[in-house]
Amino acid sequence: MPSPERRQGTRKPLKYTAMLAHTAGHRLCTLRELSLSGAMLDVGWGALTHDAPVRLMVDLPVDSGVRGYTLSATVARVTTSGTALRFADLDAETLLALSQFLRTH
Repeated sequence: MPSPERRQGTRKPLKYTAMLAHTAGHRLCTLRELSLSGAMLDVGWGALTHDAPVRLMVDLPVDSGVRGYTLSATVARVTTSGTALRFADLDAETLLALSQFLRTH
């Protein structure tokens, strides 16, 4: 029997490069899925651990071009198929930019 869905938001599949900052430094990663509440990344096996605080830095389009956003998150799950993040305390401007990005991509 499949496990019940625990995500707060529907994730949209995509392939988008971002930067991930954590206690061991910075590394490029690929966003595979994105929602208003979290993301699934390809970041490499063993790079992060469950509940680790991270910052996801991503460029999102805005009316006047592109702007960099930093999204605070916690590692929700680490598997061989990817690393799931749960966003925390996103401000209104970041939520607006993220929702517009999700609608257009």
